[in-house]
Amino acid sequence: MIIILFPLCFEVTDTNDNPPVFSIGAYSFDVPENTGRGARVGSVTARDMDQGVNGQVSYSVISDWANDVFSLNPQSGVFTLTARLDYEEVSVDWSVTFLTVGTFHQNPSDSK
Repeated sequence: MIIILFPLCFEVTDTNDNPPVFSIGAYSFDVPENTGRGARVGSVTARDMDQGVNGQVSYSVISDWANDVFSLNPQSGVFTLTARLDYEEVSVDWSVTFLTVGTFHQNPSDSK
């Protein structure tokens, strides 16, 4: 009987097992009515403890109307104003609450 031994090398990669966690539980931004379009009004931050591609976070807003008034940069989490605010013309309570989601990315090799 002949036994041949081959050296094997294994690389342990990170799995996508950690969800993004926001740095604080709730964010609040005061936006004066005279704030110009394109002005930065605030930002959100989330961390994903995974490594590499699995640790990248992108942001999005889940709202029926907030995307018409605010823009959220999906990479940086920075909110900017995209519409003129006029409290007299709008019948919306400007104490706005909308959900921001941190999405984690999956390494293509994790889905195999």
